[in-house]
This record gives sequence, structure tokens and C-alpha cells, in this order.
Amino acid sequence: RILRADGLSEHSMGILPLGTGNGVAHSLGIKDLRTAVEVLLGGGKRRIDVMATTHPAAPLSLLSVSVGLESEVMRDYQAWRHRSRWIGAAVGVAQHGMSRVSDVMVEADGQRIVETTDRICNVGLHNMPCYGFGVRPHPIADPADGFADVRLHRSRVAYWAWMGAATLRASRPIRPTIHPSTPPTGPIVAPEDESESWETNRPGRLRIQHATISTSHPVQIDGESAPAATFDVDILPNALSVLAP
Repeated sequence: RILRADGLSEHSMGILPLGTGNGVAHSLGIKDLRTAVEVLLGGGKRRIDVMATTHPAAPLSLLSVSVGLESEVMRDYQAWRHRSRWIGAAVGVAQHGMSRVSDVMVEADGQRIVETTDRICNVGLHNMPCYGFGVRPHPIADPADGFADVRLHRSRVAYWAWMGAATLRASRPIRPTIHPSTPPTGPIVAPEDESESWETNRPGRLRIQHATISTSHPVQIDGESAPAATFDVDILPNALSVLAP
């Protein structure tokens, strides 16, 4: 939005694998500072989707929006990280690592997929495959397909198995995505190894263009903790130009 306000929306942004940009950079194949500098000096331009939100603390998201275990852990991590990031992470996981929450409502393209009475471990919207340091919880998420991918975990065991697999994937290279001329619409069932995702007897992968989230819990947005809120998320296809390999 700053680029648009200054009339610079067509300019390409460089991304460094540091801080909030870490997960974004890894998702685009920029895994270290050396690669980042090479891309800044001679990389190509690539357009990616943006998740525009009405949350007052974060009008834009490039990576992920989630509520539940991740957002509770992130709140504690953020409170402690000025002393020690490792202590912050340990405190967050120790307090919330096996917790479930209720009072969360999520609508995805008009379909209610989480009710306030449901007890869930975590629900997230993913625009890109990676979190920080190349951890890859959602390898089939595509940053330029015009959709966000929904993941809902009711089971704590399933969530941690999913994150364990995500950590193992960090050592593998990002596979380039081939974009069809006409993106598919509606719910899409993922490959068998990705089928455990948001609810038993429902599609393993749900791709959406709009979501409404209402919760009394903190919200995780691009690796930062945001206050509880009721807000909308809209996918803006190809809204940002970035420098990428």
C-alpha cells in the first residue's frame, strides 16, 4: 500500500531472508544473503499474490494468517524475544504446544468451516509454502495462483506430525510451479501425502479467494502476533512485483 500511495506499485521489491521476510524469501528460493544479493543485482521479476486484510494491525499479509496454537505460541514468543528468542519459543510451546481453542469462526468463500463452539488446534490461510528458515508446512501453496490455501487441524498430534514433516522438507529445494492458463476453482483434493489437513471426510486442500475470521484469541500474521479481531481476508492476484531467481 505504501508503494501504491507513492505511485511505485509497478516497481519490484527486493526481499532479504531476515525477520518477517525470511519465510517469504525461502518460498521464492532466496535461502541466504548471498542468493539475495545475486537476485538484487541481476534477478528476474516475479509477480506474487497478496492477502489484503481488514485487521487494524496488519493490512497486508504475504505469508500466512492463523489462529490457535500458532497464534498463542507467537504471542508468548513476542513477549519474551527481547530477552531471548529461544526462551520465548520454549515458553510458548510449553504453555500452548498441546492446547486446543474454541471461540473461533472461519468462513471460506462463504462456507462456514469453523464454528465458535468447535475445539480446534490451529487454522491457517497460506499464501506461500514456507515459514522461517525454510520450514515448509504447506509445500503445495503457490504464491502466484490467485488463491490462499486453508489448513485446519483439530488434532494436536496431527498438527505436530505435520510440522515435523515440514521441518524435514526444509533441506529440499523448492520445486518450481507451472501455472495453468486458467486456474482451477473450488475445493481441490491434494495428493495422498498431503491429504491430512483440515477435517476428516472433507477435501484435503481448500483453495479460497476470501475469508472472514472472528476470534477472541490472538492472531498470527506473517510471524507477528496481532490482537483478537473480526476481519476479512481477500486475495489480490499478482498484486506485488518482487525480484526472485
